[in-house]
Amino acid sequence: MRTRKDNGEGSCRKIAQGKYECVIQSNLINPKTLKPKRFMRRGATEKEARSAAIMAMQAWEKEYRNHGNDANFKKTKLFGEYMTEYMENKVKGTITDSGYYSYYKNMERYFYPYRISKFQLHNLSVRAFQDYYDEIGQKYSKKTCSLPVQLCRRLCKDLVNRSLISEDYASQAVPKKEVVDEYSRERQEKEEQKKEIFSKEGVIKFHNEWRSHLHNSQYDVVAVFLLETGLRAQEFAALQNSDINMEKSIITIKRSMGRRFADEDGGGIEEYYKVPKNKKQRIIYLSDIAKECVIDMQQRTATYCKENKDDLLYPVFRKPYRARSNSTMEVGFKTLCNFLDIDRCVQRGKTGIYKGLCLHSLRHTFITYANTANGNNSLVVSMMAGHQQRIDENIYTHENIEALSQIQTPGKLFIDDAKPKHSIEIDDKDYQEFLEFKKWKEQQAKDKN
Repeated sequence: MRTRKDNGEGSCRKIAQGKYECVIQSNLINPKTLKPKRFMRRGATEKEARSAAIMAMQAWEKEYRNHGNDANFKKTKLFGEYMTEYMENKVKGTITDSGYYSYYKNMERYFYPYRISKFQLHNLSVRAFQDYYDEIGQKYSKKTCSLPVQLCRRLCKDLVNRSLISEDYASQAVPKKEVVDEYSRERQEKEEQKKEIFSKEGVIKFHNEWRSHLHNSQYDVVAVFLLETGLRAQEFAALQNSDINMEKSIITIKRSMGRRFADEDGGGIEEYYKVPKNKKQRIIYLSDIAKECVIDMQQRTATYCKENKDDLLYPVFRKPYRARSNSTMEVGFKTLCNFLDIDRCVQRGKTGIYKGLCLHSLRHTFITYANTANGNNSLVVSMMAGHQQRIDENIYTHENIEALSQIQTPGKLFIDDAKPKHSIEIDDKDYQEFLEFKKWKEQQAKDKN
């Protein structure tokens, strides 16, 4: 028997035991039939069926009024599909290309493989999101889980605004705090025992290898340079010779390497130059050891890199002669650490992946030793590291550069003689001779082509 309701609530009938069907009619005209648009939905109860029909009508009316779209909302469409659309249409334009790539890779690992992404909208509930939050919370850190939780909440709010779901279930669910039991205390103690920076002995080993070149590695000079400057690996890879002023002993950090999708359809990945983190330039002071590293890298590049169209400080030594990728540098750096028997404190994480100190740990090492050295100013160290410090014209004043020059780098702290007899002596005459040699090498390459 069909029951009718007033005020656009539709008519409902029982079609089987525990199954009801509701038909509701909109006041708006269906552009395809030129008749009022009708919606039919089913549910386990009369109330459930009527609620589903009303929501379908409201969702269509909003889309039609706001955008003129005769949208056909598929009941079988999955929450993960809505997430992909949301990221493409609502998130992509608000962040950088590399940021969007990072977001997508994060969701690809921590959201799409889980049951929540396979749910249809009518299956969503507070319990469904609570189970999802708890599941990823047991496997990964709070920082790792924050992005998928944040995007689930933002998407749910959007779906509520579009009348596709009735409640913001994702925001009602709350990730549980980790319960401290015997297991977690053991894990906490293990985490506390992890090394976060390279030891004094490790720093000295990097320097000794760079001086002697016993293992003929391309990354001995990279390790020492990052220890002396605190640069991020992506910033180092994008460095150009024009960014370096040897006379004033400074480097201007203008850009960094990033990764993004090669096209709008996500077909392939490409590396590109982007603005530095925090979207601000900054100045790095070059210690005497850092200057030696610069000249060493320029000499190696002039010798082994036949084409250097981007005028990079230290590109790859094989075709195509481009900026070094982070993954390539990590492999070379880990190989160097193995050669030198430097403990990277490799341990198996909660996800089963083995991790240890990496290139970015050299930056942490620089910052840690600089901040703990006698006489160092943590504000100046932060300014050189690029930690949310405002960079303006004042950075170029003599006082600020003088302050940067006083930072105690690992080389100043641990290397007894920063310039041993067999090291490269740096003066204007030597540097000019090197520039002439480099120019001659470039001319030879042009003549050969």
